Amino acid sequence: MPPDALPDSSDVLELQRVLIRYVDSQEGYHQAAELMEREDLASAFREVAARRHAVGERIAKLLERKGEEAESEGSVEGAIHRWWIRLREKVAAEELQAILVECIRGEKVLLESLQKALESGENSEEVTQILHDAATEVEMAIEHFESALDS
Repeated sequence: MPPDALPDSSDVLELQRVLIRYVDSQEGYHQAAELMEREDLASAFREVAARRHAVGERIAKLLERKGEEAESEGSVEGAIHRWWIRLREKVAAEELQAILVECIRGEKVLLESLQKALESGENSEEVTQILHDAATEVEMAIEHFESALDS
């Protein structure tokens, strides 16, 4: 099997799921940046969104090289999550805390998706590297936002 070949359709499905989560994450961080009054955190949210876009592009290009149409839409679940962030932002006295809690929750869901994709079977080296890099970046984001929540 060529190094960049996907072994079967289940791996393509896992990559599609990860890509959808990345679209959700990118859109969520753009929204959080708009809601955030603290410029340091708004900037951090924009930076995470940009990294999510870059990883999503890598996954989409890999899928397209394999003849698959990359999903460019987020999920219904992601849209509901973003709605929940907007609602909490409007009613929560602790706006920053509410947004950070939702960001951490979303990051953990994304990390679970990445771990599931990594454990799904025989991925090519390229797929494994993309997923591993993405998981590392998500873990760093979780640590960053948990630290901001604690301070």
